[in-house]
Amino acid sequence: MDLDLIITIVSFLVLVFLGIPVVFSLGASTLIWMALNIQAMPVMNALPQNMMTYMMRFTFIAMPCFLLVGRMMNKTGVTDRLSDFAVAVLGRFRGGLAYFNVFSSMLFASMSGNAVADAGGIGYVQMTMMKDAVIGK
Repeated sequence: MDLDLIITIVSFLVLVFLGIPVVFSLGASTLIWMALNIQAMPVMNALPQNMMTYMMRFTFIAMPCFLLVGRMMNKTGVTDRLSDFAVAVLGRFRGGLAYFNVFSSMLFASMSGNAVADAGGIGYVQMTMMKDAVIGK
């Protein structure tokens, strides 16, 4: 291993063990690595361009729309009716809440076709139902 990589890893571990949050430790150790590898800086100029290339893909552009559809389904009650159906089908079995979670996610994903919309749409309803089941409401 290169000496600069060892210094970077050691600096990260020292900062973490000192109680500094991991995100700041990662940032500081990255800045140390960049200071030690000044010859690698021309490569760093292409980094923002590569990041934007990946962010401009169709799936990332469509995610806010899928999340909007999920929130609309929450507000109109589609997800509540879907959850009620899933609980009626699987709620009587032992571990029925876990089965309900999987079954309602499967139904919602078949309607939307996207896992992000599934998490944003029915995830809120499932979290609420699971919290109520644990608390006993």
